[in-house]
Amino acid sequence: MLFRKNKKDSLSDNRSSYTPENSEKLSGKASARASFKTGIVRGSFTVECAFILTAFFLCMTVMISFMEVYQLQTEKLTHLCQTAKETGMYISVSSDAPEEITIPDVYNYTPAVNGLGIRRVVLHNSVKVHTWTGKRETEKADTNEEIVYITEISGSVYHKKEECSYLKLSVEEVSKSSLDTRRNQYGCRYYPCEKCHGGSGRVFITKTGTRYHKDRNCSGLKRSVKAVKISSVDGWRACSRCGG
Repeated sequence: MLFRKNKKDSLSDNRSSYTPENSEKLSGKASARASFKTGIVRGSFTVECAFILTAFFLCMTVMISFMEVYQLQTEKLTHLCQTAKETGMYISVSSDAPEEITIPDVYNYTPAVNGLGIRRVVLHNSVKVHTWTGKRETEKADTNEEIVYITEISGSVYHKKEECSYLKLSVEEVSKSSLDTRRNQYGCRYYPCEKCHGGSGRVFITKTGTRYHKDRNCSGLKRSVKAVKISSVDGWRACSRCGG
């Protein structure tokens, strides 16, 4: 009975403690805690936004700086090339003119949007050109030396005739299936090009060649011919078609 009485007394004490004033205090504490948590969340959002905006500003500053540097270097290099060309022309008048000249250029770059704390950057360009020496009137040209013709892909073969069929290619477009029975003018078969590896469907051939190509612009179908003295190709062999 004593236990039940004490239990009733404690319940009555607890009930008496939940007065309207105490209820307002508890609700005030709860709202204060909620406001504190909300303030933390808002503060974290503010920090994140500040970090993102700062990173974005730095990225834009770097991009703008790179574009400015590229534009500045392009303008400076164009002007330097023109200056080097004119200098190469004027210096060739001298009897002891060098074969090559190098012109340097050093200049400064200051960022328009300086968000990285960079005040000035030193840049450097240089251009090397050949002087316009050419042949002088006092030099005697050896007119008796034979002129031959070579190409960039001729390897160690020179041609005595500029009209050589190896240099003057006549390109023809045919179907690949017809190559089984087709032969060039020397009776040889056609094989895939080592550069473009042939192809299927429509291919390109020449009457004097032994390769078929998948592209008309293949380097195997191009000839860049240069006339040189025969003494400059010493050790090369003559073309089997025009060398005689």
